[in-house]
Amino acid sequence: MRDEFKEEVKRVVAARVGYQCSNPTCRALTSGPQVDPTKTLNVGVAAHISAASEGGPRYNGALNSEERTHPNNAIWLCQNCAKIVDNDVTQYPATVLNRWKRAAETMALLRIGKSVNEATSGGRDFRAEEVDILIAAAERGEIVVFDCDQLGSWVSVQSTHFLDEADPAYAATFLDALKSLRNRMLVKHEGGCLFVLTGKGFTVARALRDSMNKKA
Repeated sequence: MRDEFKEEVKRVVAARVGYQCSNPTCRALTSGPQVDPTKTLNVGVAAHISAASEGGPRYNGALNSEERTHPNNAIWLCQNCAKIVDNDVTQYPATVLNRWKRAAETMALLRIGKSVNEATSGGRDFRAEEVDILIAAAERGEIVVFDCDQLGSWVSVQSTHFLDEADPAYAATFLDALKSLRNRMLVKHEGGCLFVLTGKGFTVARALRDSMNKKA
């Protein structure tokens, strides 16, 4: 028996990200008009973060049927990305999909009621890792890059270490995110291993943090 999402759940999950794919490297618009003025096109999917049934991608036996069909277990993706994440669960575990979901919903919230120019004034949408770093640094603004001969380099913000000893790629994605934030002038290098938010960085970081708190 598969625990499928109800139509209302699908609608809510899609609307919470503005009907855009939640994959930060895609962000494809998934809904639009048909030639028939009474109909629409949809290439989006409410994908299960934890599979709808045992044996499926990222299946979590600890979830009950209600939890498996809840919006918390759904991520809105275009059909291409939905197939990709289900075909490669090693690269796209639940932790990655949850970060995508959180970042996509936060960016959609920040864009509501704003013109295209206002919404894109900071450049492209933030990647999930960029959102995580900014929110973690929102209070003090300090970001540290640690280095270890055995583990390599990783990003740390106060008590949060963006490191997974079993997956070197996890730390690498956050190092790339920090570089991206520097390029966008939201973070500057203070010297040594210390990085700090710029004035603009504080503004963006606290807006992201506050929007997440409102949703919690």
